[in-house]
Amino acid sequence: MAIAACVGCAHAETIECPQRYAGAQLVGGSMYDGPAHEYELVGTLAEVIGGQNVAYQFPGAEVKWLACWYGKGAVQWRQVSTTVKRCEVRERRSRDRVLVMAECK
Repeated sequence: MAIAACVGCAHAETIECPQRYAGAQLVGGSMYDGPAHEYELVGTLAEVIGGQNVAYQFPGAEVKWLACWYGKGAVQWRQVSTTVKRCEVRERRSRDRVLVMAECK
């Protein structure tokens, strides 16, 4: 998990999904919450050139996860700090590759 500097923010995180996991290629990502990542969250979707951004708001100190989805049904769970109140998951697609990154504050 990478920590990024943020002017005016107490804490910011940038979390990227690896391109490959369990022998499969990255195909997408989304946010979940709950201690065992039980609940897929619904965020506010914005279509952008080459992909989409999905913004999520968190009212409390719940446990949050970025789910990195891979072909063949594999999932890599990346835990997000319980102190963040907002995450934006950025997904970009090209002909041969998908990039997924969460910017959280």
